[in-house]
Amino acid sequence: MKLYIYILVPLVLLGALVVGGIFILPAMDSPEGKLHAQIDEPIELAQRMLYAYDATAPHLDQAFAAATTQPDSIDGDKWRTHLDVEGERNPFAANPALKDRLSSQGQLLRQLSQEIAGMTGEEPVAPPLPGPGEAQRKLLEYLKDNHALLDAALAKVRQAINTTVGEGESEARGSSNPTATRLEAILLHHKADLMRREAALARAAADVQRKRAGRVLAVCRDLDQEIQGHKSLLAGGTAPGMAARTVTRPSALPSAATKPAPRTGGWWIFDKLAKQVSPREAVPAPAPDTGPQEEPGLTPPPSEPEVAEAPPPPGPAEVVPPLAARLAALQKQRAETVVNADAAQAEVDRFTKDIGALTARLEEAKSRARDAELKMIAAQQKGLDTADPKAVQPFVDEYRRLSQANREALREAETLERGSIRNARPANDDPDHIATSPLVPAEPGKPMQPERGLTALKTDLATAQAAVQANKTLLREIDRQIAELTARREIGEDRLEQLDGQRRQLMAEVSRLSGAAVVAVIRADQLEKEAIDLASGNGLQAAQRAQTAASEYQRAMQAFVRSENPVDTPDRKLSDMASDQFTSANAVLTQADLHYLIARTYVQQAADLRPHQQLLTDTASLGMAVQADPQTLPEGLSADAAPACATSPDAAAKTIEENETKAAEAAKQALDLYTQAAGQLKDLWVVHANIAAIHTMLAQLPPLPGDTEDHLALARQTYTRAIQGREKRPDYPTYHRIAEGLKKETAPPAGN
Repeated sequence: MKLYIYILVPLVLLGALVVGGIFILPAMDSPEGKLHAQIDEPIELAQRMLYAYDATAPHLDQAFAAATTQPDSIDGDKWRTHLDVEGERNPFAANPALKDRLSSQGQLLRQLSQEIAGMTGEEPVAPPLPGPGEAQRKLLEYLKDNHALLDAALAKVRQAINTTVGEGESEARGSSNPTATRLEAILLHHKADLMRREAALARAAADVQRKRAGRVLAVCRDLDQEIQGHKSLLAGGTAPGMAARTVTRPSALPSAATKPAPRTGGWWIFDKLAKQVSPREAVPAPAPDTGPQEEPGLTPPPSEPEVAEAPPPPGPAEVVPPLAARLAALQKQRAETVVNADAAQAEVDRFTKDIGALTARLEEAKSRARDAELKMIAAQQKGLDTADPKAVQPFVDEYRRLSQANREALREAETLERGSIRNARPANDDPDHIATSPLVPAEPGKPMQPERGLTALKTDLATAQAAVQANKTLLREIDRQIAELTARREIGEDRLEQLDGQRRQLMAEVSRLSGAAVVAVIRADQLEKEAIDLASGNGLQAAQRAQTAASEYQRAMQAFVRSENPVDTPDRKLSDMASDQFTSANAVLTQADLHYLIARTYVQQAADLRPHQQLLTDTASLGMAVQADPQTLPEGLSADAAPACATSPDAAAKTIEENETKAAEAAKQALDLYTQAAGQLKDLWVVHANIAAIHTMLAQLPPLPGDTEDHLALARQTYTRAIQGREKRPDYPTYHRIAEGLKKETAPPAGN
């Protein structure tokens, strides 16, 4: 209901009472006349105080929301620089009307400055732009002054209501005065509405703290991801959202396509390293194509079109072992590698010693073979005395002995160099089978002895030396990985400690901001409860008293008209006064306004608790319990008495549901009363605007049981009907914007 209605109606009622008093009270010294003489002054003072009260100024949730969203100290030049930004970032880009209004105000300011300069001869100095802190302080002072103004007006009205003149049947009471009683209800409505607006300021402050806490929480989540990454590196883990599998890591040295050196004995134990350092096998030649060949002169059948294969699904995540386990595995592998390297070096030493001894034996065998051969040559050169028959046989025997010694020495040298099996001969002497015949002992009863030659020993020595070099290379790689992982662990631990410290600081900041939001919510909840209690208690009682007084006044007026108005020639004005329901209808409107105020307060509380519930849920997910600082709680409120919806997300959700139901119930009561008053006031357009606002609110609230009306459609119809033909009214653009928004199904939030 607009403010001028609240001002105009009491004045009209007062004028009607004065006019009615002329006809009803023949003598000004009657109790009623004396009562009016006594209460006129306090009622007039209260009406002037109400006129001085500007209900539209403290739009706390809209006009003054910026007062809590900026730091206390703001440079005015920076704001001017911000307003001069071009392009999409310019705040005037989305609202050109704001720029036009600002330009007109600037032009008006320049004109006033020129006029002042013409009168005083000096250019006026522009006052500094107040910061948000100063604006908020002035706003709180404004609220305090408004509370004091309404309290003073209520005191004057109650003074008039408590006034009595006369006794017995001639007693006149101020509580029966329709103007005074309705003015009391109107003032109580404004008092409760001012509490709601003050609570809206607290809600706005809470929302600022929640947004700041939300930004810090976003940084905390990023830190948590980084911390989890470092913990996964240090403690191991797997990629989220993917199945884990055990990864078999390849050995440090490749072993593919390798073949161990040919064995000539059974004591080589370094099979693993031998496979890695042995010469690679020759790549076999490709097998001949045995598939069907295309015959010349024949056209091959057309091939089917190739179908693109779907990309393979992503493989499972790799299980990353803990860094400590990786270091322990590397240390273990290093110890094993050191043992293997020592064993390989021992083999190198042994093979070197064996090669030296075998080389000496080989040289000795070659020397014997050479000596025998030289002796044979010398014997041949000396010749045989053929004249002496006895000299032939000794010569032959000696030559055979030398030849046998030469062959044995050469065979020994060949065995020592190439290797062989001693005391072995083919089981079958047939030349055709000698190559495949198995070996048997040449001297039965003696075992066959394999003899590794110098060539085999040199091959074993080269293999052992390669194993030593491979183990040294492996040791260097292991040491490099150990150093790298150790450095990574130290860096990770240092970074993790740093991130933990940052997170603790951020969580402390979140706790501080969340606590401030909780305090603001508690303060707002306290003010809203006081507003609801005032509106539903004293406010509705005063409105009911006003309706009773209006009904009594209407009955008295009708009785007077019946007694004074001639039946044959009735006075039209008197007849209109008897049938007029303006006084009682406005009392009904006051009750409807109070119910509407109660509904708006519940909606305001529920709307703010939704982001607050989200904040509580977010902080709980991080293991933080939000608590209010007892030192910052409103006066007279302890931490134990604070509402649960301020600190518990479950309680907040329950309160939201309850408040929306209570808001819908209060809105339905207001709708019924507005509809009743609209009929009595002959469909006054302002009443229909309020009815449309109620339908808009109900369209955005959960429906009550049994409520099947399409409130959004009713809101569109009622708004269109209310503003039709009123395009020249100053408030028409506001109602027109709301009606157009409802047509696009973008109704404004309920309660605004």
